[in-house]
Amino acid sequence: MNTHWGVISTRPANAPLAAIDGQPALFDFVVQQAGTPQFWGRYIAGKAQGDLLTADEANFLLNNNCRILLVHYGINPGGDYQAGVQDAMNAITAAQNLYIPTGVTIYGDIERGVATNTDWFFGWWETMSTSVYANPGGFYCNLSAGNAVHFATPYCAAINDPRNLNPDGSFRFTPPLFVSTPRPPSGCDFDLSFYGPDEPTCVPGSAVIWQYAEQCYKNDAFPKGLWDQDLVTDSGYATMWGAQN
Repeated sequence: MNTHWGVISTRPANAPLAAIDGQPALFDFVVQQAGTPQFWGRYIAGKAQGDLLTADEANFLLNNNCRILLVHYGINPGGDYQAGVQDAMNAITAAQNLYIPTGVTIYGDIERGVATNTDWFFGWWETMSTSVYANPGGFYCNLSAGNAVHFATPYCAAINDPRNLNPDGSFRFTPPLFVSTPRPPSGCDFDLSFYGPDEPTCVPGSAVIWQYAEQCYKNDAFPKGLWDQDLVTDSGYATMWGAQN
């Protein structure tokens, strides 16, 4: 299996780091400390304005041959069908404001402990699929056993729901997942020798992005770290915004 390495950050990739000598852009600092990322995860909605992806940052990343993993924060996955519709519409509007091309996948951020609702999934999936992006979107999620009541159980109930079946018995929607579990004890120094995210039992193989480490490069100036580190399969890499889109 081919995998690609990258990061996700709250801070813009092209922003200077005033607390570090020489004030390199965060992108350059990641290259110095960890290697050249093949993709960079950024938020398009649901965060403070200064933490969101901008057109200038997108151009910077694309010009550095770095694809962009698009994440929508601030959704309400415990809501009803209409809440799913509204969350998807908000994500679509944010993406269109950035001129993100059709076919790219937007991943809704569902943190550990956040409740989800089967009806909400259908509102999100159906709205995304009929939009200019023409796919059901994906989810950033925690698939640990301890979080099953919040995500895996209602998610698989939605996957297996009669509304998600085509006449031939196949699934209408099998979204890609950006999975935050497990986290190897080696953390940010993980040797990338294998790809091993948790998988939903209802859709094996759908975990296409694995966040294997978080809060990398922690120090007094950055107590929460500057970035998280991820691996992605070829199919997950294809869901991102690249210069070829």
